[in-house]
Amino acid sequence: MFRAIADQLFGDENKHTKLRAEAVYHVEENKELYKFFMEDDENIDDYCSFMRRDAIWGGQIEMNALAQLYNFNVIVH
Repeated sequence: MFRAIADQLFGDENKHTKLRAEAVYHVEENKELYKFFMEDDENIDDYCSFMRRDAIWGGQIEMNALAQLYNFNVIVH
């Protein structure tokens, strides 16, 4: 997901690490908003630590964070 969005935003999928870092930072800075998307037994700080790791697939939370940061709409088919 990070590579695909980097390709669409920048024309360069290699900027995926920048997007991952920005998405996780955005979630951390907006915990009150994103805490409702955590599983019942999941801590948002632990989730963010996990998502910082390379090769972890992004999902709805990260896609939403990037859409907020870069002001785009996402439609998933």
